[in-house]
Amino acid sequence: MKVTLGPARAGDECLSSNLLVGFVNTRVHGKQAEEQLTDGAAVAKWFQAVDAGDSADATDADAATARELRDALLGILRAHVGCDEGVAMVAESEAHLQRAALRFPVTTVVTAQGCELHPTGTGVDRSFSHLLSAVADLASRGAWRRVKVCKNDTCYTAFFDKTRNSSALYCSTTCSGQMATRAYRERKKECAAR
Repeated sequence: MKVTLGPARAGDECLSSNLLVGFVNTRVHGKQAEEQLTDGAAVAKWFQAVDAGDSADATDADAATARELRDALLGILRAHVGCDEGVAMVAESEAHLQRAALRFPVTTVVTAQGCELHPTGTGVDRSFSHLLSAVADLASRGAWRRVKVCKNDTCYTAFFDKTRNSSALYCSTTCSGQMATRAYRERKKECAAR
């Protein structure tokens, strides 16, 4: 899979956003009861299913690397919806992703039609490069901040924000409704306590 950087509307969902949302959603969260990246075989199976390189050689250490990369991405996506992790956690996530970019580089190929990102390396390293090229693709389209994680603390499902003004905080109207109900009950408790 090569990622082509080119004109697109910022709200357009694409292969890059689908890849990243799917990757972040491999962890246990409100709509996923089991960890999907448990070992090397599971990592190889997941990357094969999304056509992101041949990772048949993935080891259990690669599975740990995948989970760490996913956690760093999760930290950034939580910042995209204003979760309260604080500056330190975001800085830690950014630093981890910068180290990953050095370990799993992407090559830029410029053509008359535009610019393409080609993942480098072989095996599972190439699959990790696919993830980082997807981030670069979204950033070039102005859509990186649209990849988010649901702000509902019982959900935390990753999603692509398709709203016109990129203001979505929840993955669904169900989660939005739950949070509105919670906020209403909290306000009601506070009023009763006064």
